[in-house]
Amino acid sequence: MLALGIFGLIYLTALSYLHWNRVYAKMEIKIDLPQPWMSNILFPLGLFALLIIAELLLPIPPSDNQQAVIKGVLAQPFFAFFAVVIFAPIMEELIFRGLFAGYFFPNLTQKTNLILYFILTSSLFCLAHGPRTIPHFLIYFTMGAALAWLYLAKRDLRYSMGLHAANNLLSFLMIFL
Repeated sequence: MLALGIFGLIYLTALSYLHWNRVYAKMEIKIDLPQPWMSNILFPLGLFALLIIAELLLPIPPSDNQQAVIKGVLAQPFFAFFAVVIFAPIMEELIFRGLFAGYFFPNLTQKTNLILYFILTSSLFCLAHGPRTIPHFLIYFTMGAALAWLYLAKRDLRYSMGLHAANNLLSFLMIFL
């Protein structure tokens, strides 16, 4: 059964890669951030770092989503590594950043569109992770906003995928400490 799950993840990752090369890479998304400082990747990375520090310092219990991830990681660590650290960041960034930018917000040159893009993609990313409390909502929303900001600053999904994967890897490793 584990082999079938791993094969499924590899297959879906390959399909994602094909989608990337055939569809997303050919989309023309116009991005114009209103202030030059917004293009500096240190700001979304700093926001992400502050989020991690806040999670470590504040007594916020794990969300339902995080508890489910912990159960899965402890039950099947090898399979969970691929699902949580590799597959989930690729798919979530393709959906929440790439799909929305390409299909719904291809023209991110106006301030209103940028604000709507940030709010919509951050909210949907947050809701997909099932927050039940305000602190969990704020954590996932901020994470979604930082990933969206990094994508807009670099104009390349691979950066937000990498940061998302790094966050999930950190969470994955923390389970075993």
